[in-house]
Amino acid sequence: MSTIAHVKIPYLPLSETFIYQRLINLRRYRGLVITDRELQNLDIYPYPKIYHLSEIHNLGDFLLSQGVTAIHAHFGTGGIRVLAAQRKTGLPLLTSFHGVDVSSRPRQNPEYRLQLPQLFTQSTLCAAVSDYMKIQLINLGCPREKIVVIKSGIDLSKFPYSPPRLPCNGSLTLLSIGRLKEKKGMHLLIPAFARLSHLYPKARLLIGGEGGQKKKLMRLVNDLGLAQSVFFLGPLSHQEVRVQLAQATIFVLACTTASDGDQEGIPNVLMEAMASGLPVVAADHTGISELVSQGKTGLLAREGNIQDLAYKMSLLLANTHLWPAMTAAARRKVEQEHDIVKQAAKLEVAYDFLLSANHSGTLPLPSSLK
Repeated sequence: MSTIAHVKIPYLPLSETFIYQRLINLRRYRGLVITDRELQNLDIYPYPKIYHLSEIHNLGDFLLSQGVTAIHAHFGTGGIRVLAAQRKTGLPLLTSFHGVDVSSRPRQNPEYRLQLPQLFTQSTLCAAVSDYMKIQLINLGCPREKIVVIKSGIDLSKFPYSPPRLPCNGSLTLLSIGRLKEKKGMHLLIPAFARLSHLYPKARLLIGGEGGQKKKLMRLVNDLGLAQSVFFLGPLSHQEVRVQLAQATIFVLACTTASDGDQEGIPNVLMEAMASGLPVVAADHTGISELVSQGKTGLLAREGNIQDLAYKMSLLLANTHLWPAMTAAARRKVEQEHDIVKQAAKLEVAYDFLLSANHSGTLPLPSSLK
């Protein structure tokens, strides 16, 4: 069984469950993790082999001594950190991009932007999590023929489908989960909810997550007179996310392009909500429309448009008779395209290609990766 060196710096923020799911669902390849900075959340994301760069004298020699056959860098920044070792060893390199590394970082960090051409050259493959991100990579100069789309996935066994829960006597719970930062759009969701609350005075909005915008968002809640109907849940464990999904009426995600250009991929929590049977409203941001099909698996609101977000939430709530078919279709969509077992298997096909290309020269991509 071949060994893949996973480069993930840092290892591992709470918000990056999608990385951990990839690691633990590989079946045909062993793995070890190379990281830097202080280790985080090992109780939640345990992994048997984690090595710190500060303890490795020569990364290239270390990789060869461990029998590593390929390198998988998670995020473009991780790929750049291993370019010298990749040159020395000649090991094939897969670099996965996830969002900030193709949106705001190239704009905000000139040094990173200048290093991208070399990263694209040395990477055997570059992986994007959506078709939208594939276009972004092409625009940054990555050769089209090197790009594969490997979507994020969730463990469907942990998110069983339940029929949607209809509002009862006007009481309903809207749920949104994400880091409290600009691109998550909570500053748009709260005033949109204020408009909705005039129609549904018993409605409440629960916001899960932590981040630098929390104080600003709390002031916004108070300024809009929503202190009795909007509640901040703080950071949520994966188990706590499942509990909140099981109790909510609808799920809303108002992602937007941040002022610094930062953008989302396709948020895993949206997949989790759809898999669980929650009707969803989401902003039409980056690749989200690849998951949420208007009127079929949910409703899409115009990105950054508070009025349209409020309208789509009210439209969803006014048409509860559509929920059973819509949520069933949403579950099927997640099963087809975001099952972590299927996506991990596709990732292993990419590893197969890395090793074949490494030994036989450049090969055409297999059809399963196109």
